[in-house]
Amino acid sequence: MILSPIAFCSKTIDLTSNSPVCEGEDLKLKVLNAPVHATFKWTGPDGFESTERNPVLKNASASASGTYYLTLTNNGVSSDPTPIDVTVYPTNTYDTVTIKQGEAYTFGGKPYSEAGDYQHTFKSRNGCDSVVHLHLEVKKKEEVKITVSNNAPLCQGGTLKFEVDGALEGFTYKWSG
Repeated sequence: MILSPIAFCSKTIDLTSNSPVCEGEDLKLKVLNAPVHATFKWTGPDGFESTERNPVLKNASASASGTYYLTLTNNGVSSDPTPIDVTVYPTNTYDTVTIKQGEAYTFGGKPYSEAGDYQHTFKSRNGCDSVVHLHLEVKKKEEVKITVSNNAPLCQGGTLKFEVDGALEGFTYKWSG
């Protein structure tokens, strides 16, 4: 519960909310001790506006996190906009990972090596379980064409030289035979 007091015409009016909440839960903003005939103008993130005394943001998304402002009007006198900060913890996240063919990506404690969509529910320390959606892409191994040539035939005592065309940087080659 978060409280933000408003000093209004020598009366203290408190703003409160049920923040923090998890994404998908209702976010409730509340005014305490307001005059009976007062009017209310709330504004907030994502273009939020309300004239309700105690607005409820149903099925709140993480983008509803931030600062809300209340301007209270009574008998033609308006308060300054008063802020209250709220937090909506995200419960769904989306991630795309690309690995190379033959590699594995560990997600939720399990290794995955095939392209596809996976999800895992992680327990969160803020009380909101988080569902992480993973889109795994597997890049196929590139086919590399390497051509080996030499300076054969040689005369006895000559030096045999090999050349590699299409060699990749960072690779070493071992000759035998």
